[in-house]
Amino acid sequence: MTKSVQNDKDYGGYISDSWVPAPRFAMRRQRVLNLLTSYPKGKLLEIGPGAGSLMRDLALEEFSCIGYETATEARKIFQLMTEGMGNVQLTGRPSESWNAHFDYILSCEVLEHIEDDKAALKSWVSYLKVGGLAIITVPSHSRKFGPSDEWAGHCRRYDKDVLISLIERSGLSIIHFETYGFPLANISSFVLKTLIKRSSLKQKSNDKRTATARSGVERTAEGKLYRFQTNLLGRSLMRIAFKTQYLFRNTELGDGFIVVAKKNAN
Repeated sequence: MTKSVQNDKDYGGYISDSWVPAPRFAMRRQRVLNLLTSYPKGKLLEIGPGAGSLMRDLALEEFSCIGYETATEARKIFQLMTEGMGNVQLTGRPSESWNAHFDYILSCEVLEHIEDDKAALKSWVSYLKVGGLAIITVPSHSRKFGPSDEWAGHCRRYDKDVLISLIERSGLSIIHFETYGFPLANISSFVLKTLIKRSSLKQKSNDKRTATARSGVERTAEGKLYRFQTNLLGRSLMRIAFKTQYLFRNTELGDGFIVVAKKNAN
């Protein structure tokens, strides 16, 4: 049977037998979309879009989108997720034409996978126009680094002061900073960590690149949860969770940080 994309009013695009939006993704998606759609439409580059569900959302909001994704399996799902969308492109390598080209750079849970995050971020900033915006999300609190981070190929989690310093030294000025996911993403991360310890998910490659590629599309555990996530009770609880994370956005209680920063003139 041909795989097809379906749209959920709360969670966005999904492919039932390939990729579904996990609770943590749904929490992050809700906040990123809320922030980005408050700005004018423009040219947007998403670095590491994975399955492409968020890029599908942004294309539907009439942003002109390019996804930069190197993982083979993610690229396959991305192509299905955005099939027929004329304002979405997919590439596996940067282009010289990207220099100072984009109005927006989006990077969700990518920076923590890169050993030299300083060099990576400076490269990303070079793709932005002066005054353009970078929207970056990362997992929070270095003290929480554990088995699920190792499984996903993370090099680190970020403390607030470290992240702010990294961003400001990359030629950006922060205009918005928040935490996301409290308390549901915290809980789901704990559950995932427990599952990884107790199940076949514990099997992992020592190659961070392989682990990174897998983490963007692996939905074995989340697929089991998705049926509850989309029933009446689960959907009601998720909507409460969306509202709750908003109330706690200015604390450091969440499981991840979201930053919006503007490219400086010099």
